[in-house]
Amino acid sequence: MKPSENSLTLTRKSFLGLGAAFCLSRAQAVEGVKKKANLRVGLLADIHFDLAKDTSVHFETALRDFDRRKCDAVLICGDLAQNGVEQQLLQVGETWRKVFPGNRRSDGAPIVKLFHYGDHDTGGYAHTKEFFQSGERLMKAYGCSYEEIVASCIRNHRAETWKKAFDEDFAPIIHKTVKGYDFILANFTSGEPGNRGGNNTPGLEDFLKTAKLDPAKPFFFSQHRAFRGTIGEKDIGGQDDGRSTQALSAFPNCLAFCGHLHRNFNDEKMIWQGGFTAIHVPTLRDVYAEPDRENTVPPKARAAQDTRVREMRSILQTPSWQCGVMEVFDDRIVVERRVADTGAELAPAWVIPLEETVRPYTPENRLAVAVRPAFPVDARVTVVTRKGRNRARREHDQVVVTFPPARATATTPRAYDYLVTAEVREKGVWKPLLARAVFSPGCYRPDAEETVPVTCVFAAAELGPASKEDLRFSVVPRDSFGRAGKALQS
Repeated sequence: MKPSENSLTLTRKSFLGLGAAFCLSRAQAVEGVKKKANLRVGLLADIHFDLAKDTSVHFETALRDFDRRKCDAVLICGDLAQNGVEQQLLQVGETWRKVFPGNRRSDGAPIVKLFHYGDHDTGGYAHTKEFFQSGERLMKAYGCSYEEIVASCIRNHRAETWKKAFDEDFAPIIHKTVKGYDFILANFTSGEPGNRGGNNTPGLEDFLKTAKLDPAKPFFFSQHRAFRGTIGEKDIGGQDDGRSTQALSAFPNCLAFCGHLHRNFNDEKMIWQGGFTAIHVPTLRDVYAEPDRENTVPPKARAAQDTRVREMRSILQTPSWQCGVMEVFDDRIVVERRVADTGAELAPAWVIPLEETVRPYTPENRLAVAVRPAFPVDARVTVVTRKGRNRARREHDQVVVTFPPARATATTPRAYDYLVTAEVREKGVWKPLLARAVFSPGCYRPDAEETVPVTCVFAAAELGPASKEDLRFSVVPRDSFGRAGKALQS
């Protein structure tokens, strides 16, 4: 992960060697299963602990999975407590001690907490009556008055609550070492000068300069909000103000984690390489699929303009059970994408070579990969008309397009989403009429569990008066960068 002239650009020579280098890295990852990793870390974010929903079972399941994998540490990238109250954070600590008494795994080996606050913990809003009526729900769940809820707000005594929950001292930025590797954990804070909304980590640049980090080894950083200009689609919500990205860009040996976005760990845009490497860690709970699909929700920034009522319900998934496991070797870092409830692989692992010239996850190198998702050879599209209800619960005629999921094969990746285009025939020529993008209902789960057909629903009225013979549908599977595979037609 040392910088070099070739590390940030894709020359003809590096392009030709990229496929071979990446395949070698994947082969090394498989071989690494036989060899002992220098370090193994369980990865979680946004557990949103809420006693009223009994989320302890989800958290405990994940911790026991990490125990089974013999992890040396567990990283949680913020939002430990759903409503920012002490009762919830204390229960996080109790569940940890239940699985790892004395900070020991079941085999007696030590395991390290790498936790930090997120905006739900200390943002000062998650306990209020206005926040999804959480004030009333907390009063009922804990049998106390609203004044007592306010008094238990972590924001008012974040250091004392942290000590009580986790038996360790609190600091805005924490530096820990696990088996010789450095971890820098930035707690979410807000209200300081220049940081009223919590969109940066005050003092991070100076902290990194004085942390005495070994430039020959990777080190790990974690904050809650996303690093601006790195992961996700352009202008993705939930980003910080960019100062973390600027500070970390001076450290090509940094692998930086964040949470907050609740995005699907199947999304290949959730890893990015530039001046450093950034990864979004998934939530055990509510996954928010990328907006602008018929079965997701519009982005808040465009809510006033995007007022069309969707024909399909959102596929918000609770719980998702998504988690990760990072293994650090001498020559590479492997980030496994898994589900905690079964331990199954959610998507192929990301392999990050620690060679100065091989950076497979830069935007340029990701877009150079030509393999597209593909439907099975026997796949067919079916179209039916029915009476149905849209999200406003209004019943009308709907046209339902159904097709099988494009699952992974030995040569093609799993589809990220699907673009369904209605075409109308005019004077013998097929012309695009209307397009909708959808996610598979099983997109949050491992590929092997993709057994349910995918549907895309149109309002019959929006397709116009064309006859059945003059209307057809084209479906293309796409990867997370929007690159389309071969189309199916009805």
